[in-house]
Amino acid sequence: RLFEDRNFVEIVFCTVATDEQIHGFGTRLMNHLKEYLKNRVGYMLTYADENAKGFFKKQGFSETILLEKKMWKGYIKDYDNATLRCCQL
Repeated sequence: RLFEDRNFVEIVFCTVATDEQIHGFGTRLMNHLKEYLKNRVGYMLTYADENAKGFFKKQGFSETILLEKKMWKGYIKDYDNATLRCCQL
């Protein structure tokens, strides 16, 4: 979900089937998305569960949220059993 006026995009339910993960589809998709967004917003936010945290770490996401909380709090959904992660574009 794009929040261009708040300078971020929220990635919601980004999944790749387990048997397809080794092919790099998720990485290619994320690289294209970053390229598309870099002139529109400064940050990407997502919640990652234990199974996805390695992927998002490789993609440059961190548990350190660099965007001011007032910009995203109340605009994105909070998820149980997942950690909010941020990537600066």
